[in-house]
Amino acid sequence: MVLTELLKTERNYLLLLVAFRDVYAVHLPSRDKVNWSHFIGNKEPRETFFPNLDEIITLHARINFNLYKLHRQSDYTIIGNLGDMLLQLFNSRVLSSFIRCYGDLMYAHNIIKHLVQSIRRDSTSQISQYFIVSFPNPRPFPLSLSFRMPSRIAALIAKPWTTFT
Repeated sequence: MVLTELLKTERNYLLLLVAFRDVYAVHLPSRDKVNWSHFIGNKEPRETFFPNLDEIITLHARINFNLYKLHRQSDYTIIGNLGDMLLQLFNSRVLSSFIRCYGDLMYAHNIIKHLVQSIRRDSTSQISQYFIVSFPNPRPFPLSLSFRMPSRIAALIAKPWTTFT
């Protein structure tokens, strides 16, 4: 794996998380300003919809810093034992925190997905009417892998043992 590619990917993901926090999570109205109780109970909307986002950003900033430090120390741009190198970046406390944070975030997004689906099915709500008008059929035909990707990439994924000339 090319270390610079991993470093750039991690940096871009970190910037995306920060933008996500600054654009969406920070500007959610508080529980006192909007009646969220029928959706989320007594918790704050930010903690319900974006649990542990600040901690996830901190963890990714640590990963980004360690990868950058490793990149500066290494004379090689290609790392053969990438798994071993990544395991050295984490201790058990950081790994358990990482797993907990992403588990909570995935659980929250699953709840949001089911909430949106139930709102969409309720034909009397204004939000449902918005979905019906704006997105009458969100997926009119199934998108195949070859439709979404260039044919060479799709063929490589379908038959990874094939080499291109």
